[in-house]
Amino acid sequence: MSDIQTLRDVNIVYNQDPNTVNKSIFIPLTVQSLDGDLLRNVGIWNGRYNFLLQKFDSVTFGKSCNDPEYYKRAYILNPSIWAGSFFHLMTDDMPGLCKYADFLKNEDVTILVRNRNSVINDCLEAFDIPNKKIVSLKPNTTYRIEELVYHENPNSQRFCLEAIIPTLTKIRDHFTSKKTKNSKDTKFYLPRWKEESKEFNNSKASDTRKILNEDAVITALSAKNFSSVNLGNKTFDKKSAVLKNAEQIVCPHSGGVLNCIFAPNIQRVIILSKTSLSFSDHRIHKILKGVINNLDVQT
Repeated sequence: MSDIQTLRDVNIVYNQDPNTVNKSIFIPLTVQSLDGDLLRNVGIWNGRYNFLLQKFDSVTFGKSCNDPEYYKRAYILNPSIWAGSFFHLMTDDMPGLCKYADFLKNEDVTILVRNRNSVINDCLEAFDIPNKKIVSLKPNTTYRIEELVYHENPNSQRFCLEAIIPTLTKIRDHFTSKKTKNSKDTKFYLPRWKEESKEFNNSKASDTRKILNEDAVITALSAKNFSSVNLGNKTFDKKSAVLKNAEQIVCPHSGGVLNCIFAPNIQRVIILSKTSLSFSDHRIHKILKGVINNLDVQT
């Protein structure tokens, strides 16, 4: 791949303490070349910002390590799951991993992963990246790397449909093709997950999008044979099993709308949002219509 690049002889320090870095762009990773220079804007994959380091005052973030862990050739999977956003993880971070998955599988490269969770594990499975290639970063540890592999993020401009749609399609196809015990329901209401969860990359429900009479909405939809199911704490396997036969889905405006990709037979999605002006051009509409053929999306 022509856009894969390398840096020679680097140390990486991983630190989980947010007080040591600029909180507005909290990325607890430091890369330092052996001559002591701080690397800036090198394009190492961090999907939301497309840089690894910027505006840091020091590279001495963790306790010193005289005997660092050594890897001959490594790649950093540095997803921004600290933000707790399922939508941004899937649309800003995963396209890079999807695009370069074959390279990472076939080359002699160790993948160093920060903040691994259930969503990351499911994506690694969908992209067929074996566990033996992956090492989870440990806090306050220095990693000595002879050759650091990095690339320009294919979604560096944020919201690049050409990168997002193939990524979500690959994830959808992998999990919906499995033989599982599926729900027979065809109509669903998917409420927002209300609690922050790093394991499933959920942010806390925003007050600005809260449906104050959601119980009444659920009651009204139940009378029309809609089942209310919360997918916020389910793996991709379980989401796919729930939605395998879904034909209609109603859901509040949130990142959880992306769960509709696990419904291969979906015909209509209705998104409940107080923002209706020009919403037909909203990125969620474009993503869903790009992944699901002939889908009717309404707001």
